[in-house]
Amino acid sequence: MLTVLTVIGVAAELIPPKLQQYLVDNILSADAVANPNLNFATALLVVVLSLDASRVVLSFVGVIKGRLATVIGTGLTSTLRSQTAYCIKLQAVSYCKLSSYSASARC
Repeated sequence: MLTVLTVIGVAAELIPPKLQQYLVDNILSADAVANPNLNFATALLVVVLSLDASRVVLSFVGVIKGRLATVIGTGLTSTLRSQTAYCIKLQAVSYCKLSSYSASARC
């Protein structure tokens, strides 16, 4: 899931520069403005809305990745903490068993 979101995020980050290149080269250039076949307002609207849509997708993917990373991080921390506590308890029990033979050890 995280890999798919990363790929979508990378694709969403690559879209705006290409759209800006298309905007500058094909819509705002002097040749394009002089071309009567190109509807300037429609082309500009489509490119700007596409830029906005890619930014919204990028934000949405970022939010989902952040929440997923929080869940994964919390799970890893909980697992590590419980395993560490278990190992410490095992060490303490084995230490008490070994030390119970000495007169100074109290467990």
